[in-house]
Amino acid sequence: MRELKENLVIYLAGLLTLSTMGLSAVLDGQSAGAIRYLALFFGVSSLGLAFWPIFTLRQYGRVPSGASYMETTTVVDQGPFAVVRHPQYLGAMSLNVTFMLISPHWLIILVGSSAIMLFYLYARQEEESLVKKFGDEYRVYVGRVPRFNIILGVVRWVFSGGGDKQG
Repeated sequence: MRELKENLVIYLAGLLTLSTMGLSAVLDGQSAGAIRYLALFFGVSSLGLAFWPIFTLRQYGRVPSGASYMETTTVVDQGPFAVVRHPQYLGAMSLNVTFMLISPHWLIILVGSSAIMLFYLYARQEEESLVKKFGDEYRVYVGRVPRFNIILGVVRWVFSGGGDKQG
């Protein structure tokens, strides 16, 4: 029961994201040309952030054979996880921003913003369990890699010599 309650936030965030996409298809709210290009940037970025972490966790997370890619046994700080701690949630947030920019209708903005807030809350909640699971190793990672600030993450990654590492 506790696990369902904890996961309810992420399920609701996913449902709201799907609602944002669906509402964008049916509500009339056209954005200007330049905004559409910004939306395209967010859309492409969100796809990369959604799928790249799956392969990274599988490759570097020491996942037991046959287990889900999310069942890592070590802190992963390679690939997108070297820049932000929650690339998949950031991707989902970016997807919401994409549809809010494509169809800037008040209802889409309300639903998309709610989804973004829930992804943020779930990431914070998940970090508590990751500290319990990985201890000091995760605390050091938290101090080094920002939760969602991709610009700060890239700057830190570059200045730490991350550009010279494989991954």
